Amino acid sequence: MLRLVAIALVCLVGCSHSESETEGRGCPAGDVAAGEDVVVTDSGAVRGRIEGETISFLGIPFAKAPVGELRWRAPQVAECWGETRDAMQHGKKCVQIDPLSGDAIGDEDCLTVDVYVPRGAMGVPVLFYIHGGDNIFGDQSGYDGRELAKRGPAIVVTTQYRVNAFGFLAHPSFLAEEGAAGNYGLLDQIAALRWVQRNIARFGGDPARVVVFGQSAGATNTCAMVASPLAAGLISGAMMQSGNCFSMSESAVASTVQATAEALGCDTASDVAACMRDKSAYEVVRVPGAGTSDLAVTSDFNPSVDGRVLPKAPAEALRDGAHNHVPLIVGTTSDEYLNVLEFFVPTPIVTEADYEAAVTALFKEGAPAVLAVYPVANYPTPRHAMAMILGDLAQHCPSRRAARAATASQNEAVRRFLFAYGFETGPLAAFGAAHGHDVAFFWNDFASANITPSATEQELAYAMMDYFVRFAATGDPNGMGAVAWPEYEAASDEHLIFDDTIAVGSAWRTAECDFWDALAP
Repeated sequence: MLRLVAIALVCLVGCSHSESETEGRGCPAGDVAAGEDVVVTDSGAVRGRIEGETISFLGIPFAKAPVGELRWRAPQVAECWGETRDAMQHGKKCVQIDPLSGDAIGDEDCLTVDVYVPRGAMGVPVLFYIHGGDNIFGDQSGYDGRELAKRGPAIVVTTQYRVNAFGFLAHPSFLAEEGAAGNYGLLDQIAALRWVQRNIARFGGDPARVVVFGQSAGATNTCAMVASPLAAGLISGAMMQSGNCFSMSESAVASTVQATAEALGCDTASDVAACMRDKSAYEVVRVPGAGTSDLAVTSDFNPSVDGRVLPKAPAEALRDGAHNHVPLIVGTTSDEYLNVLEFFVPTPIVTEADYEAAVTALFKEGAPAVLAVYPVANYPTPRHAMAMILGDLAQHCPSRRAARAATASQNEAVRRFLFAYGFETGPLAAFGAAHGHDVAFFWNDFASANITPSATEQELAYAMMDYFVRFAATGDPNGMGAVAWPEYEAASDEHLIFDDTIAVGSAWRTAECDFWDALAP
């Protein structure tokens, strides 16, 4: 999601998928020992781990390993297995560059789901999560669905999908093979959703109530699921947390394709696709843009219009009503990018002069207009002002546009939220309600924030979980005497504020978003 800002800055200032590939088939279950921790899927039996009130089934393959000739192709249904398969460990990460160490890690054989089931589940709703990571890194193992599953009750499914060049390279040499190129990571997510449709009832879930949600790049991919005709009938609702309906421009696709082929030494090959498939996974993951969110890198790996998964850009599909009409929730954190500002602006912003220089470097001749809308005196520090510019540009205002577009083009309810709570203690407290801080609350996982939650923080986590589980169950997050979450209307911009006290707000960043909307294509 991080390079999304770069694309937005540049823009603002300067064939059908075969059902046979993912359709399941019955497989012999072999000798299956009865028990609540054993489920027979359409590829074979799996044995999970009973942990208190939940059962975890981890690392279940939903597609064949996309290796060799299957690299840069749509996923194919998983092979059958004979004996009951232990499902007690997460699957492998997909190939990526570790953002902390810079090392190449992971494996191409990575297409698995984790399923967290409340014990005794019968027909419960399903929450299907798409992880973030700028679509170049990340994996499902960092999200433990046990707390959310038992709080529901609901079944929680997390999925792996191909990232970086493996997941989003739209090279034209692939066109002859499948009639479309790119969006392989999105096809993985759709294949996992189809796996849910075929199998989730066996775990006690309701295939008619599957809400897809994600944070950051996972939210961008969630919007792609809402926009894609291939996801029709697979989802009953969607939630986008700090991510927008972004897709790559044609010029970004072209520059990425060229840089990738050149980096692999395949740009002059007689068969470019074969040449690139001949490279090792760790050679591919080192191509420009596959392991960094640096604004100076012109390559990008994100959803693109391909005529297959995305006949048109997701934002355009929502505007035109050419999307899957389902209840929708969109939201952001109030201090987006305050914690990751240095990814975009490596020079420290301490003084007003630093701030003005950074704005000028990013917006060139458009800088005076931006500075007029964002006077430094309106913010606690120059750094806060710079973070809010990027937060508005890449998150708050695109989220408002998505809410407005869906509200105007569908009858199903649209709702908006703002997560405004800042941690009381711990290393994240200095950043307010920054990008990703809401994740700890939704998953009730405060270990990731390195804190023991206060009573207020624990209460907020439970409240958020309850709203979202009710949304999955009924399409409406309201009930149980909580503060009523209003449906979205463009005129008032009403939204629910998740803070130490939950309340309804309106007109969030109105003047600033009106400014960016006037510049948006």
